[in-house]
Amino acid sequence: MSEQFTNSIGPLTPNEITLDAELEVLGYTIEWIHWGILTVDEFQEQLKDFLEAIQARSIDEDSEADDNPEHYRYKSLIKWLSFHSNISDLELYQLIWLDRHDMRYSQEGGICHSLIRGAYADLTDSQFEYVSKILSANGNSQVVEEMAAIRKCWSTPWSEDIRELLLSAVCGRYQVQAIDGFLEDMTRDDLIAFSERGASKAARNLAKERLNSRRFR
Repeated sequence: MSEQFTNSIGPLTPNEITLDAELEVLGYTIEWIHWGILTVDEFQEQLKDFLEAIQARSIDEDSEADDNPEHYRYKSLIKWLSFHSNISDLELYQLIWLDRHDMRYSQEGGICHSLIRGAYADLTDSQFEYVSKILSANGNSQVVEEMAAIRKCWSTPWSEDIRELLLSAVCGRYQVQAIDGFLEDMTRDDLIAFSERGASKAARNLAKERLNSRRFR
């Protein structure tokens, strides 16, 4: 009986034990099903596509068929989050449990990374702080600092201090988003700063392009 306690739920039914073994093929655990993040039908469809992809790549190694299990799990996560932009604390803890028990995620593909980047879920301040502590403890403090800076930028009126925070703590991709997002509030000095000190060529070029617009000439 104790061998069945390999999850956070407790003893599994015979059908669940079989399903749990099938889920492992794509790196899932039974919690994905129990917590409603993945349905059995969705999994069966993914498994079918995955097995077909393996066969396709065995025939042609240059095939674009997706045989990476991580991609399937990530797709399921993003689909669920797209319908749950505001998640409860319980749902957050469940997602973190999945993250901590998924040994196959790449460093940049983990659930906590997706959550803190804010692209799919709007975390409350306390939720953001909780996820930040987890990532920092696992050596990802740079990601935390960057996301904290972006979070502050989007919740605080534009200022020179915000500009300098973006320039010092945020990568070029997010600087590009900021230039477009805050352009109406920016001054010529702001754009000059980004054109000279932007973290990427794309950010610097965009700032130069905006400087040449009629408003800033």
